[in-house]
Amino acid sequence: MNIPSAEGTTEVNNKPSGFREETQEGFDIKKFLFSHVLSVLPFIVLSALVGIFSAFLVNRYTRPVYSVEASMLLQEEKNQDGGVANLQSIFFSDNRLVFENSILMLKSYALNEKIVANSDFNVSYFSVGRAVSNEIYGEESPIHIEFDTASPQPLNSNFIIESKSDDEFNIFFENSGIAHNLNTQEAVKVSKCSMPTGAKKYGDWLQSSCYKFRIVRVNGSFSVGSKIRVIISKNSDVVKAFQSKLIFEPLSKGSAGVRIAMQGNSKAKMIAYINKLQDVFMEAG
Repeated sequence: MNIPSAEGTTEVNNKPSGFREETQEGFDIKKFLFSHVLSVLPFIVLSALVGIFSAFLVNRYTRPVYSVEASMLLQEEKNQDGGVANLQSIFFSDNRLVFENSILMLKSYALNEKIVANSDFNVSYFSVGRAVSNEIYGEESPIHIEFDTASPQPLNSNFIIESKSDDEFNIFFENSGIAHNLNTQEAVKVSKCSMPTGAKKYGDWLQSSCYKFRIVRVNGSFSVGSKIRVIISKNSDVVKAFQSKLIFEPLSKGSAGVRIAMQGNSKAKMIAYINKLQDVFMEAG
C-alpha cells in the first residue's frame, strides 16, 4: 500500500467563509502618555506657572477698585407754606421731571463745591507700599493734617511723612505746590518760601511765608519706617474729580427715587462723600 508523503498533505480550512483573522492590539496608555501628553507637559506646567505669577502680580501691584452706592427718594419742590408749588403739580405730577431736575442739581458744580469747601476732601492720604500706594481716609489714616486757615497753604503739593517714632516723623516734599488762600482758593504772592524737611514732632506747627500747618498723630498703627504720601489739592480739582465719578440712575421706571453710585480706590472716602452729598442736597432742597 502506498502511503502519501507528508509533503503532499493539504490542510482543511474548517472556518466559515468570509471570516478574516485580525490581530488587534489593546489601548496602550503608557505609550499614549509618552507620545502625546508628556511631550507637551513642560509647556502646560510653564503656562500654569506664568498664569499664577501674573495673578500674583496683578493682586499685589494693582490698586483695588471699590463700588459704593446709595438710594434716595427725590421729593417735589414745596412752597413756603409746605404745600405743592402749584395746582398743575397736584394733577399732573411728573416723577420723571422731578428726577431730571434733581439730577441736574446733584451734578451741579455749585452743590459739589459746597461739599468740598466744608470738608477735608481736598487732602488725600496714601499708604506707600513697595510698588503701589493705596488711598486711605478717615480712621484708616494714622495721621491728620491741620491747617491755619488764616495763612497761605501750598495747594497742589505732595510730600512724604515717614514714621520715626511715636513722637517724631520725617517729612520730604516731592512737589512744593503754589501758595493759595484756603478760603478764596486764589493764589497768593509770597516771599522766599522754604518747605519743611527732616525730623519734626507731631503737633508742632510747621510755618513759613507760604504755609502753616501741623501733622497730628491719631489712632491707628504707624510703625517706624512706614510712609504716607499726603496730597493737598485745589477745591476745583477735587470737585471735578468727584463729578466725573458720580453715577445717577432711577430706582425704577417712573420712580422719583435715585440710585447714586461711585467707583474708586477709597471705599471710606466715597461713602463719606455720598453721605455728604445727600445731606447738602436735602438742605438745599
